Amino acid sequence: MKRVWRLSTQVLENNQSLFSTDYEENKKALDAVSEISSKKLRNQIAGCITKIKNNEQKALLVSQTTKSSTTSEVQTSDESD
Repeated sequence: MKRVWRLSTQVLENNQSLFSTDYEENKKALDAVSEISSKKLRNQIAGCITKIKNNEQKALLVSQTTKSSTTSEVQTSDESD
């Protein structure tokens, strides 16, 4: 499994813009970028890339939510003075 994660991160670092949170699109992009003879390995790598992209998107949403709630708290405390 370490091999799959290592390969996934390497492919993702070199081709960040080609991949998204959609598994099917990631399989097609992986076929275009690399030559993987094993269908099982390709699917595992595409799955890992999808998981990484989903986690990045969730982290971005959490940070945006935290920023907006902090901003609204500051505005509320400024208005009460």
